[in-house]
Amino acid sequence: MTAPASSQEPSLHDPSLRELSQRVARRWRPMLAVAVLIFGAVAAWTFTAAPRYLSAALLRIDSRSGAGGGMLDQLQSLPGASLAGLGKDELETEIGVLHSRHLADAAIDSFSLAVRVREPKDGRRFLELATVGELDAGGRLTLERAADGGYRVIADKWKGAPPPPPVLARGDTLRLGGLRLRVNPDSSAPTRIVLDILPRYRIRAHVDKRMEVRRQDGGSRLVLVSFEDEDRHLAAAVVRQVISQFMRETEQRESNDATSQVSELRQQANDQKARVRDAEEALRQYQQSAQVLAPEEQANQQVKRVALLNAQVDALTIERRALAQMIDLVRPRAQGGREPGAYRQLATFPSLIANKGIQDLLNSLITLENKRAELAVRRTEDNDEVRGLNQRIADLERQLQRISDQYLEGLDQQLATASQQIRAIADTTRILPEQQMQYIRLVRDRTIASETYLLLLKQLKQAEIADAIRLQRIRIIDAPLVASADDPEFPKPLVQLVLGALIAAAAALGLGVFLELWSDRR
Repeated sequence: MTAPASSQEPSLHDPSLRELSQRVARRWRPMLAVAVLIFGAVAAWTFTAAPRYLSAALLRIDSRSGAGGGMLDQLQSLPGASLAGLGKDELETEIGVLHSRHLADAAIDSFSLAVRVREPKDGRRFLELATVGELDAGGRLTLERAADGGYRVIADKWKGAPPPPPVLARGDTLRLGGLRLRVNPDSSAPTRIVLDILPRYRIRAHVDKRMEVRRQDGGSRLVLVSFEDEDRHLAAAVVRQVISQFMRETEQRESNDATSQVSELRQQANDQKARVRDAEEALRQYQQSAQVLAPEEQANQQVKRVALLNAQVDALTIERRALAQMIDLVRPRAQGGREPGAYRQLATFPSLIANKGIQDLLNSLITLENKRAELAVRRTEDNDEVRGLNQRIADLERQLQRISDQYLEGLDQQLATASQQIRAIADTTRILPEQQMQYIRLVRDRTIASETYLLLLKQLKQAEIADAIRLQRIRIIDAPLVASADDPEFPKPLVQLVLGALIAAAAALGLGVFLELWSDRR
């Protein structure tokens, strides 16, 4: 059984690629027309568009934190550092400042960028421009030279400020809102000058679009600052102005920061010096009032004195007890003073026998007894001389008794005095811990105040030295140069023509395919 013919023959509405190519090729005339038109438009735009010139500068911005900046650079070079939040450091802040509205406005005001010279291309060199107020005027201004050297002023689509006067006399200044304009009274000045006056918001957007500030690759601390403009000299001047303004403000800010830090540290050091004086004075007054010089040493001396006094009291107590016992033994033997010879035994007491007075009494007694013995051989007891010797001997023995009693009283007085001294030392010793604690607190306050003062002085000297030897943190590696007139950044004729040819070919081919498919559907 044979298949239907419709299934074997190709459909008229489903052409093959080869057939489609051949049919598209037959429409070469409209395709060629479109290709020529597009390529001609691109070529015309390439050769008629105002060329823009690029001026760039390369800066090295070192970290404020010295070695810390190098560590940050190493961290930022690690893979995934930006995801961990390590990719942003102070260099990103500096790039933001370079791209800030503040620096852009400074460049706009310095070079009056609100004035765009359309005709002639180098017409800016014949103008004296100055920004003296808010840039709110906008429109096109045409200056046509008159016979007297002045200019006829034609304002088109003017808004935002009062329209300029119709005539600008030779050498006069024209006020355009926040701008002052003057044409140099030079015979070489052009006969026609066309200016576009832009308000600040538009010229700021223009500067933001044409200016690029970016960090070099590889995590370096190199920053590229570039600007494009139709005036190659102006492009270099704008980059130079932005960089110089940035460096000047950065230097001023860091200088102010360093000066402020030095001033603050100096004030803190002076305040701390006063605290040191107060702490020293408080310690001195306490030492004078409490008579404390070295509490630990004084406590040791007090303990030694108590030990010595206790030993002395023990010795006196033993001696008194022994002497009292001897006196108690001798007194009954003396029979109430009727036999005073018994008191001679007191002279054998160790403390008394060592006394020179007792020794002299004993020598006298021995001498008198020897005399009495010699007289006893020749005399009787009733002899007056013998009785005189006996009476003298008895008096000396009673004197021994009185001396021993007085010595005993002396021992009692020494015991009382020593005990009183021990009690006084004990009272003083009880307040020693409190005095020692107060002394330690005052010494601690003085020590902390002194160490803090020394630390502030060290920081002050370091800040003063850092301020004195502060190096320029921002260095220009490549200064902005005026681009060559033969090397515009845009447009690039060869590149633009190649791209135009590709676009023209693609558009022509697309048109042919579209027309062929459209005809099939009909």
